[in-house]
Amino acid sequence: MGTIRRYCGSFPRSPSGARRARGLIKNFAKAYLSGCDLEDFETAIGEALANAVEHSDASTLTVRCWCESGRLVTELEDDGRGFFPPLSFQAPPDGALRGFGLFIMHQLLDEIDFLDNGKRLHLVKRLPANKKATARR
Repeated sequence: MGTIRRYCGSFPRSPSGARRARGLIKNFAKAYLSGCDLEDFETAIGEALANAVEHSDASTLTVRCWCESGRLVTELEDDGRGFFPPLSFQAPPDGALRGFGLFIMHQLLDEIDFLDNGKRLHLVKRLPANKKATARR
């Protein structure tokens, strides 16, 4: 299987658009991650997409994925109103039914950057040592 170099796509801000984006991002990530690393990455991306659908008030979600310097990078961008990112990623209080998304993302990814007032997220998962040698730009 050849190494996929980049992926870019736009989706409607809807549950079905987010599901489609998540599946395509997972397919892209399969060239670089497997097992628990792939599951963690997919879960974190799913949380980010769910947050965009629920909170962004956007019409479109744009996804960009690439691999560089031993890292799998996904950028999610929306045309919504943005938000003020938290200064820390603490678990919600015991008994909370909501508010776990950013905490889960922080636990499963190696880097999260909020850009453009939260309208663009830069999400990074480091590649396992055995995949770094085969990853290309």
